[in-house]
Order: sequence, then structure tokens, then C-alpha cells
Amino acid sequence: MKKISVLLFGAVAVLAVISCEKKDIETPVSGTPIEISVGFDEIDGAQPGSKMSNNDSDVSFKWDPGDALQIFSYNWDNDILTDWGMFTTENGGVWGKFRGVIPAGYTAATHGDKFTVVFQQGKSFSLTRSTTSGRYDLKFNIPANQDGTGVKYCLFGSATTTWPTFDGDKSFSGMMLRCYTGLSVINVSGPDIRTIKITLDHAKNHGYCLASSGDKLDINYNCSNNGLSGGGSKTITINNNDEVLSGNIYFASRQTNGNANNGYPILTFEFINGDGKTATRVLKLAKGANEDGTASTYGGISTYNKMNRFPAVSLTAADFI
Repeated sequence: MKKISVLLFGAVAVLAVISCEKKDIETPVSGTPIEISVGFDEIDGAQPGSKMSNNDSDVSFKWDPGDALQIFSYNWDNDILTDWGMFTTENGGVWGKFRGVIPAGYTAATHGDKFTVVFQQGKSFSLTRSTTSGRYDLKFNIPANQDGTGVKYCLFGSATTTWPTFDGDKSFSGMMLRCYTGLSVINVSGPDIRTIKITLDHAKNHGYCLASSGDKLDINYNCSNNGLSGGGSKTITINNNDEVLSGNIYFASRQTNGNANNGYPILTFEFINGDGKTATRVLKLAKGANEDGTASTYGGISTYNKMNRFPAVSLTAADFI
């Protein structure tokens, strides 16, 4: 499996939102049963999968029974888009065995010869054909309220460099998924921390978001290059049923967009204890940050299957006001 390096701070280019034309998707109602094996590219040298084990230095993944992913086939030139529906695993594991159906009468000419696979825990999707040649877009939600586990809020998709292929034996190859939302971790210690708020700003451009607005499907995933755009919330709030938050805390988000035009990204962390008192830490994601918003090196939250690790925070009672 491909090894993915740790990313401390990374910048991702701004993706313009391109207008799309809608077309009804052909959804199969019958077909030939098929079972496929699906895994994940490694993140930070960890084992592949979809659920997270929070150890101090290790992140391990696996599928859970009942997880379901979705497959689409398409041909942009011929305006073909077919939803193969949901494929579900019963046993889970590092490699998931997923069962679904091949659409009745499938041929590459009639149902599309290129494939996209997407997964977000408990979600199903639809694609929209863009006016940009070869491009399809998916609208989804990154919750602004999370519980600190991170992965279940992430979107996973098939890598554009290793498109899944469907051969004459009615089987898939290349079914390897990668994480295309930002996945970040911060190690936290301190007395009675119940809530963490993480707010994004850029030193020059203040319009970028971390997550969605409520339940809206306002994040756009470009299936052609795996880029993200959109969103409606600059703040992610982490609370796990008001339990104490300590150790590695994970969250999913959009990427940041630090550059000379936008300025360096700034993350403000608010740590709120059981008495409602707050301790605040501000992190500039850059090296050589200047007062005018520029920097010698722009960092930030990256997508593309990389773990974003932020400096640990250790708080005392005196930090809360």
C-alpha cells in the first residue's frame, strides 16, 4: 500500500466554484449481485480503514459492520451518469467485503466507463455533471458540531491517479479510497475541558469556511481532481456529550488557503471548562509571518490523505477566565 507522509502545515490552492447543469441520474433497481474488496491508502503510516483508535502516536483504521459506500459510473462526453447504489459490508475489518449489484444490462457504452467511489459514514450521495469537461461534482456536509473522533465526518473517495476499473470477469480492481477532507489532530490536557471551539480566519481574506452551515450540503467535492470548495461555518465546535476532552482530539474540515493574496491562515482555539470559563490559544499557520498578512512560508490544513498535526496544548486552572 502507498505510504503517506505526515503533513504539519500545508497549503491547498483555492478552488473556484463552477456552475453545474443538473441531469437525472439513472439508478439501478435490479442487477447482478457482486462482492468487492475495498481498503484505504495509509494515513501517517497507519493501517487502512474507516474508524479511528486514538493512541498517543498511532492512528489505526478499520471498516465497521454496516458501513456502506456508493459507486457511480459515467461518461462525460456522452452525458451518461449511473448510480450503482449502496454497497454494504457485513463483517467490517481492515479490508471490507462490500456487496451490491451491477446495474441490469450494464455496458461501458450505455452506463459509463469511468468510476467514482465515495464514502462518508451513514451518508448517500448524488453527482452533478459540470459544464467543465470531464468533471462531476458531489455536494456533501461537514458538520460544524463534532465529537472529537474526526474520521466519521470525513469524505473518502477514489484517487484520480488510480481510477477503479471494471473488467470482463465482472469484478473491480483499484478499489482503494483516500481521505479528501482535512483530518487534523491536537493533543489537549487541562482541567475539566468540556468543549473546544476552532475558528478559522485568514490574515487578508476573511471569507473561507471550515465546515457546513447546519445540515446544508454546501461543501463541493470535485470528483475530477478531489478538490473542495464552499461551506458555511468558520467554526467547528467539539463536544462529546459534555464529557471531559483530553488527549488526542480529531476533527474533520475543509482545507485552508494560505497564500500572498489570502494571507496566512489563523486558527483560534477556545477551550471551555465545566464552569463555562474559557482559555484561548491562537495559532498562525505560517513561518515568518509578517504584519501585512504575508509570510515566508504558508502552512495550513491540507486534504489529500494527510494528517494535520497541531502543537499540543497544556492548560492549567489559571488559564481559564
